[in-house]
Amino acid sequence: MICLTSDNWSSAHPEILASLNLGDSPAPAYGSDSLSQNAREKLASIFATQSDAIAFCLNGSGANLVTLSCLLKPYDAVIGATSSHVHVDECGALERITGSKFIGIPKASGKLSPDDIRPYLHSRGDIHRVQIKVVTIAQPTETGTVYSLEELQELASFCRSENLDLHVDGARLSNALAEKILKPSDLTQMGIAALTLGGVKNGLLFGEVAMVFDPLARKHLGFMQKQCLQLHSKNRYIAAQYLAWLEDDLWLKMARHANQMAQGLGEILIPHAYSQTLDQGSNALFCRLKPKAEATLREIADFYTWDPADRTLRLMCSWATQPEELQQIKRSLQSM
Repeated sequence: MICLTSDNWSSAHPEILASLNLGDSPAPAYGSDSLSQNAREKLASIFATQSDAIAFCLNGSGANLVTLSCLLKPYDAVIGATSSHVHVDECGALERITGSKFIGIPKASGKLSPDDIRPYLHSRGDIHRVQIKVVTIAQPTETGTVYSLEELQELASFCRSENLDLHVDGARLSNALAEKILKPSDLTQMGIAALTLGGVKNGLLFGEVAMVFDPLARKHLGFMQKQCLQLHSKNRYIAAQYLAWLEDDLWLKMARHANQMAQGLGEILIPHAYSQTLDQGSNALFCRLKPKAEATLREIADFYTWDPADRTLRLMCSWATQPEELQQIKRSLQSM
């Protein structure tokens, strides 16, 4: 079966797997080894920050917890789109681990603007209410849309003016960066407080990155990494993957390929769809297919029904999606 279910389902890239062959020599634990330091310095150079702003985590939910924990007090609240991964897909980890409340804003696009957030700020200073402190967004969003550089700058400027911290869930950030919508350093320079960078959805075997740019919050990073159970004793195996991932822009090449495959799939499905959205810069395609086309596609491919109410489907491409698979889909639909 052709895998269009999730980029989490794809295999690890051969160069990533090869990077794990570190031999049998011992090395210092908990990220104090040379590979971990080199990987932190490489990421710091790319994102125009300090190496102590970077911590390696075991998974994406953990990276979100680590970064958000650095920004929050228990009476603080996080506000974000109702489709946010932090809200929907992390089993209440934010509330349980941090003690902070999540406030959801319904947005079909998954993208927030200052006008969406402003009405929720009227109760700040009221001791009977949780205090909104962090705005969390995803780039790209859970619905496949992508913030432009201008939209991010506007949101970051608004957060600064309102004394809010802007947190970016970058589980698929590679897919936005690959299209040159923005540069990694843009995120740092616009004043984002914290960021997670996902690798597993883009060719890694395990390991994600937590980055805390705010200097006051950064001093909590190592403690929160440990307390959130994200400090891996053999951290060098995460670091080795990231060094290979970043070498010769492999991470961006894989992400760009996934984006191109999603765009090609969207073009194939246009004649068979009632509606579709495909945002440039994302590897996700959301659409409603005509019943016969959907049934035909299910015979050869795995994918999610995103919204059972209106039969919206989510089709996800990855670095491992092959052009031959798209041609197989095209032939099957043409022969209905």
